[in-house]
Amino acid sequence: MASPRDRGDTRKKLQITVVFLIRTVLLACIIARRVLALIRVVCRVAVVAPARSLVAVAGAVFSAVNARCAWCLDQAALGRSCTGTLLGDAVVAAMASSWRLLLQGLTSLVFLCAHADEYVRPPPSPLVLTPHGKPALHPQQVHISIVGEKNMRISWVTDDLNAPSVVEYGTSPGKYTASATGDHTTYRYFFYKSGAIHHVTIGPLDASTTYYYRCGKAGDEFTLRTPPAKLPVEFVVIGDLGQTKWTASTLSHIGGGGDYDMLLLPGDLSYADTQQPLWDTFGRLVQPLASARPWMVTEGNHEIEALPVVGFAPFTAYNARWRMPHEESGSPSNLYYSFDAAGGAAHVVMLGSYAEFEEGSPQRAWLERDLAGVDRRRTPWLVALVHAPWYNTNEAHQGEGERMRRAMESLLYEARVDVVFSGHVHAYERFVILTNPFLHDVKWIYDNEADSRGPMYITIGDGGNREGLALKFMKGHKSAHLSEFREASFGHGRLRIVNETTAVWTWHRNDDQFATVRDEIWAPMSQVRSAPEMDSRRRRRDSDDERGDRRRRERDLDSQRHRRRSPSSESCSSSGDDDRSHRHRRDESSRRRQRDQSRRQDRGGHEERRRRSPQRRKEPTPPLPPPPPILPEMILGRTGGIYIPPFRMAQMMREVEDKSSAEYQRLSWDALKKSINGLVNKVNATNIKNIVPELFAENLVRGRGLFCQSCIKSQMASPGFTDVFAALVAIVNTKFPEIGRLLLVRVVLQLKRAYKRNDKPQLLAATKFIAHLVNQVVAHELVALELLTVLLENPTDDSVEVAVGFVKECGAMLQDLSPQGLHAIFERFRGILHEGEIDKRVQFLIEGLFAIRKAKFQGFPAIRPELDLVEQEDQFTHEISLEDELDPETNLNVFRANPNFAEDEKEYENLKRSILGAESSDEEDGSDDSSDEDAEEESDDEEDDEQMEIRDQTETNLINLRRTIYLTIMSSVDFEEAGHKLLKIKLEPGQEMELCIMLLECCSQERTYLRYYGLLGQRFCMINKVYQENFEKCFVQQYSMIHRLETNKLRNVAKFFAHLLGTDALPWHVLAYIRLTEEDTTSSSRIFIKILFQELSEHLGIRLLNERLNDPNMQDSFDSVFPKDHPKNTRFSINFFTSIGLGGITETLREYLKNMPRLIMQQQKPASSESDSSDSGSGSDSYSSESESSSDESDRKRRKRRKK
Repeated sequence: MASPRDRGDTRKKLQITVVFLIRTVLLACIIARRVLALIRVVCRVAVVAPARSLVAVAGAVFSAVNARCAWCLDQAALGRSCTGTLLGDAVVAAMASSWRLLLQGLTSLVFLCAHADEYVRPPPSPLVLTPHGKPALHPQQVHISIVGEKNMRISWVTDDLNAPSVVEYGTSPGKYTASATGDHTTYRYFFYKSGAIHHVTIGPLDASTTYYYRCGKAGDEFTLRTPPAKLPVEFVVIGDLGQTKWTASTLSHIGGGGDYDMLLLPGDLSYADTQQPLWDTFGRLVQPLASARPWMVTEGNHEIEALPVVGFAPFTAYNARWRMPHEESGSPSNLYYSFDAAGGAAHVVMLGSYAEFEEGSPQRAWLERDLAGVDRRRTPWLVALVHAPWYNTNEAHQGEGERMRRAMESLLYEARVDVVFSGHVHAYERFVILTNPFLHDVKWIYDNEADSRGPMYITIGDGGNREGLALKFMKGHKSAHLSEFREASFGHGRLRIVNETTAVWTWHRNDDQFATVRDEIWAPMSQVRSAPEMDSRRRRRDSDDERGDRRRRERDLDSQRHRRRSPSSESCSSSGDDDRSHRHRRDESSRRRQRDQSRRQDRGGHEERRRRSPQRRKEPTPPLPPPPPILPEMILGRTGGIYIPPFRMAQMMREVEDKSSAEYQRLSWDALKKSINGLVNKVNATNIKNIVPELFAENLVRGRGLFCQSCIKSQMASPGFTDVFAALVAIVNTKFPEIGRLLLVRVVLQLKRAYKRNDKPQLLAATKFIAHLVNQVVAHELVALELLTVLLENPTDDSVEVAVGFVKECGAMLQDLSPQGLHAIFERFRGILHEGEIDKRVQFLIEGLFAIRKAKFQGFPAIRPELDLVEQEDQFTHEISLEDELDPETNLNVFRANPNFAEDEKEYENLKRSILGAESSDEEDGSDDSSDEDAEEESDDEEDDEQMEIRDQTETNLINLRRTIYLTIMSSVDFEEAGHKLLKIKLEPGQEMELCIMLLECCSQERTYLRYYGLLGQRFCMINKVYQENFEKCFVQQYSMIHRLETNKLRNVAKFFAHLLGTDALPWHVLAYIRLTEEDTTSSSRIFIKILFQELSEHLGIRLLNERLNDPNMQDSFDSVFPKDHPKNTRFSINFFTSIGLGGITETLREYLKNMPRLIMQQQKPASSESDSSDSGSGSDSYSSESESSSDESDRKRRKRRKK
């Protein structure tokens, strides 16, 4: 017997041997990789085409060996034994890894030689890494999952390992009525150490209820909504998610594609693959969705992350971060579990592709128990998820799920599972054929054959992984005839279970700008069937099996005959080949005829035996079940439910006797919805006048939510028709202002959601809609200015681009409604352009916008002439702020029974007659007028010629006048020449103001003040009093908006007006518009007053200025500059002029402030004497005697003080 020392020596030798073997294998791998790289370069230069057949055979052999090595690696990673010993396992794993590297290179060589010109894979997408810059106690990576029937598990991560595992929650924001505590864990992976991973279970919770919760007593408040307790229920299904720009697009489409109740993910979550920090970025990326709805996930191959030699166990990060309800479902592992949804109406089974699944394994035993405990009478829907697909016609991952399918498909088949979702293959594929949903003619899948009892298999591994799409499908695959739809695009799916018998599955392609429903299938009923029906179907299946066996025997016989017919020589001529092919086709056709004849004979004999059998005559074949009735509650879902033809809908509405019943209201609601959608979808600039009467004929009061929803969806799908939809809304807004406001509110909320999610396509569509609503005067221009301010506050490339597009759409209207506001926006654009921190492309966009503004937005009209259908005085303008709390009133989008349905319908009929009747009467009046005009055609033509007046609304003449004034001012040598030239310009009455404005604008644009402009303005004021009055108006206007001017412009304007005041060209009573108090002035206005009075002091001198300001005839005009109403204002004026060096002009004001107490006492004395004189005579005598005595006493006191 070996001693312990001998055993220790043996163990050391064994370890040394293992390390030596590993190092040898790694060195061989490095050499093989270098050799393969050289071979690849050579193969890129010259690819031998004739060698493709040989290379294909070699490729098949290498692929088989590669698959075996991959299996060995997976077995070693999962801790399973392949050889029975630890040394054998380590050696096998190391050799498998080396063989895998070698064979991968050889396989790539085979691929380059055989298919270099046939396969194009999209470039990999860069990772989207979400940073975290918040405190250590702040919760991050928040996600929720279902635990039991009424509980939810909330999981999050904190950098602080001592953070509390506490969740506070309630049904109102900020008010937490309950709390729960849990536990936390951490794990290590090489040098990486995770934060504290918290798991807390809260409940019991009410179904379909919104809860507000906070994790760890710190951080933000989150919102979740519990799933419903009954049908309908909607699942979102995505697979192979990752964290790329494609992932962000998928998550954006899920969040913006409508509400849902739960998300299912069949494996491959973060694609961390031993890079543990990617788990953190993935958790932060999905937090907005995962913290609001339950995410139920299972593992994939990218979650294994095992290193057997180093000692890291598989699924360490997955089990620590994503804890699923396996214990509640009786599962021994977190890799497979099950749960109920919709109060038990749906049972979901999550299987583990990388856990033991063979006969006798824990997963198989658990699955048998779980499926046996499902009562299909209470649970009509059964859904399963697995990572590796069992049916796959794509070249990627071919056959990897075959072993699991053979081991476990029978269990799902016997349990009558309805649908099986899988991932792993980066494409979408559906294995089911639904030929007629009303007759239940369905072909499902089982054992690579069509079977009515099998489930529907769907592969949806296209969530957004970093490896790209699997683009190549196999045409000759054994399951290709069962694959009804397949497409290599990124997307997500939605499974909506409507009731116990109906469900709808839609797949949304997300890799384009807008989400598109590419695949949709209605499952008319679940797989729940009665016992007689199951027996009849089983008998039919047995007969189908017999016919299938007979067909297989015939095929084997044909193949044997074909093998016996060997060719005489392999090197025969082409004519011989043609003869053999001709004989082969002839023999094949004869065999086909014989086979058809034998089938007819078998069928005839079967029919004869059936007629002769007495039992068959006693039990006639039951007829096919009638198609299910179309009930109002079946017409559900976001896609409109089951399609019902119009004549069938009208017939159903006529069959309902009670016109106020809920069934009739439901049918009328669906008819109203389809009618509104149809009218909105077919409206354009040509037929809008015809669509409007039809639209008013529908009950828009009842369907106002449907109308707004249809307009927003249609505009999102077709942004080019935004002006048409805005014109339609403008017309409706004239009759129903509440509809216009509701649509504006929803568009603003949609804009805010898109801005928060950084969803550029949706943001562009929303801003374009708002711009055209502003053009149609449905929305106030303040909404546009506020939106531009928000977009340009913190400029980025996307926000500036959106702002530029928005200004192009509504800039012409803003130029008319709010020119000062638009000027401020363009100044902000100018500042962004000067900063130069944005991309060059965006800078070019801004420069192009300035060019468009210079051209007065030519090519970008506010409203097209054919869409200018509403008079401005008839329009209702809604003023909404982006910061207001807005209610979208989403309850108006769904059907609700109305107890006063008949009365409301009658009321709208009267309203409709008043709207449409007025239009028809207008048409009749128009026809009468036309007949009168025909009778008096000549006289009317003459009157029209006399009364015709052409009005220029383009302001072309005004623009030319301003250009002429500007060129004259700039081209003159001195002010006298400029004055003579300007006086020669013929001005229409009222255009004198334009000359004053242009003179002031030219002065403000100079770098320094030029006396040239002051002399020119003085000359015009002295020539004509009209110019003096216009300059006075300019003074008032400039002072009112002085805060918008830059410092240089402000200085020039102040000096210009100081020159006019100093030369008496402008009357001094304009100073009455200035009120010099602390409350009524700003920093800009104080600078203006300072420069104005300093210039007057230099021009007149302090003495003359003081005399002018103390003129008794002008004191009313100067009281606002030198206020005497309150000591505070007086003191402020004195301090202001003293601080600017003009204290000499405040001497009078200082004297007044000094004597102000005495004046106040003097004002109070007359008041007291008047009140005393109103007393009686005796009272006055006593008062006089008392006053005399008091005066005597005061005289005595004064004498005593003098003596002392």
